[in-house]
Amino acid sequence: MYYRHIPNMQIWAVDSAKIRVEPSKNIFMARRRRVLIEKIDKELGTYHKCYSPMAKINVLNDLQKAITAWQRALPGADREPMAALLEVVESTLDFRPTGSRYNKAICIAYHTYCNYNKAAGSVYDDSRKNQDYFRHSENDVVDSQVKCNKLWRAITAASSAIGASGIADDDRTLKIFMAPEFYFRGRNGAYLPDIVYNLPERMRKLGTGAGNFQHWLFVFGTAVSAFEITEHYCGTCPGGASQVTFEQNTKAWTEKGRSKTTPKCSVNPAHRILTRTRGAEVQNVALIQHGNVVHAIAKEYISGIDYKANKVTMPDGKKTTKDLRTIAPLGGAMNPGNKPIQDDERLGGCIFTVDGVTVGLEVCLDHDLSDPGQAEYGRATNLAPTIQVLLIPSYGMSIGDGLHCKSGGIVFNVDGRGMGSSEVKINLLPYNSQPARNVGSNIHLYGPFNIPS
Repeated sequence: MYYRHIPNMQIWAVDSAKIRVEPSKNIFMARRRRVLIEKIDKELGTYHKCYSPMAKINVLNDLQKAITAWQRALPGADREPMAALLEVVESTLDFRPTGSRYNKAICIAYHTYCNYNKAAGSVYDDSRKNQDYFRHSENDVVDSQVKCNKLWRAITAASSAIGASGIADDDRTLKIFMAPEFYFRGRNGAYLPDIVYNLPERMRKLGTGAGNFQHWLFVFGTAVSAFEITEHYCGTCPGGASQVTFEQNTKAWTEKGRSKTTPKCSVNPAHRILTRTRGAEVQNVALIQHGNVVHAIAKEYISGIDYKANKVTMPDGKKTTKDLRTIAPLGGAMNPGNKPIQDDERLGGCIFTVDGVTVGLEVCLDHDLSDPGQAEYGRATNLAPTIQVLLIPSYGMSIGDGLHCKSGGIVFNVDGRGMGSSEVKINLLPYNSQPARNVGSNIHLYGPFNIPS
């Protein structure tokens, strides 16, 4: 047996490139052994590429499953090294030996509207008549605080309703509370980034971080922030005739000066380089909390009904503003010229793990679109066989046939159109919508449902 050490994780892993498979009359078992060990080794290699805590948890969760699959298929093979590897993985994940902490889930939908006509002072049932972004105040800070308070009241109402409704609940039942897309956004279509950054901590201080909510998964809808994007261009060359490159100032006298770069025209370095605004990159992110873990997933696609005239208003100096066209997140699927370094959705994408439960989250249009090369659209499609719960916070999207999860998986959608709506489907024939309990306070309860293993 050969071994290889994985940095940043104190375990020794089997190297599938060097493993010796002894000749066997059972060719099927030999092939099975090869497939299983390659899966384990691949996950160990992926772990080495992880930078965020959630990405590491996601990969370790799948590594735990791969080792368990080896032990079931080949109970006598390499028993000691595999047991040692599994022990370290589960210790790192703080798993119980039986695997996931949760075997059931209750889905809790917060029905609230995100469309508004300020002049008429009313909400439209037709989501396309979203003339103004719904808000409680013209001051974005105040608006975000009021929305946090309303969300907290809905959460406490849901907690009380579960007990009052006689719904079976215990510490192995995950309570999934979700608000719709665009719940948090300002009067201009987007908050400034620092407002969005502080939202999860504000909710924790209101009470979602308390011990009585340790078995809850919160999706606080989505929050929108925007960043002005500028670009350099040559003021002499006609459009597209040259490129702007950045050269390091190697001849500067100081180290700080040498660390700076200067933009240069690729045709003639003497040409004058100018800057202009491309637009505003909009980060529409689902805000997620479970216990002490806070996570965010950005929507990659922009729908035609997301922003008025496809623009957001940004500060321009101290007292004025300017309207900028919206740009989808750079590196996302809607910007093919800015592909991310990795294409594994577990490494900063739409997959996250909750105490051993693999969850996928597709914000609205991401549920319908993805790489056109796939057999079926949907951002989570490639990892559907591993996803146990699929969440869809949306504004104008339904579950449809997009059950991008494993057999028996739970698909949960909360939509912010009109007065708000929700739906739950289980990935088992006949794929019917599940019944809901309307318990007041705009709260609808579904389940509990079995979480597939």
